[in-house]
Amino acid sequence: MPGTSGPVARYVAAALRLSLGWVFLWAFLDKTFGLGHETAGKDAWVNGGSPTKGFLAFAASGQSVGVELTIGQAALMASGVALASAIPAGPASLGTFELAAVELGKAVGIGSSEAFAIGLIAHVSILVVTSIGGLAGLAWLGWPRGATTASPET
Repeated sequence: MPGTSGPVARYVAAALRLSLGWVFLWAFLDKTFGLGHETAGKDAWVNGGSPTKGFLAFAASGQSVGVELTIGQAALMASGVALASAIPAGPASLGTFELAAVELGKAVGIGSSEAFAIGLIAHVSILVVTSIGGLAGLAWLGWPRGATTASPET
């Protein structure tokens, strides 16, 4: 194939390899030392955090509906759902998380209804935990500040 072995192609391939390597190295360093991108310092692996928390949630969700997921299946479902729901965030993505769980579950041999249940349980548990954390943070900040009340017209 013409143009695939020239110097430009080699430089593009080298840049792509270096970029991908940096992405994975950064993810490893962030999980290990809690550099603050996706992992806070207190949740770092060196501080007792768990780098496997995400896919273990899927394994636990699978057990709650009677499906024993292997570590590989749970990791695939967790990463696939995270990728599928990364772009369409917010209320408009309602069902994207669950659809990704169903399709990935079917790909690894889990029935649609069981995969949906796993995705739904994992999604609800993630939302409940983050909502409780958010509400606790708002309460700690003293929200709502400066709330106004309507005064009657005189």
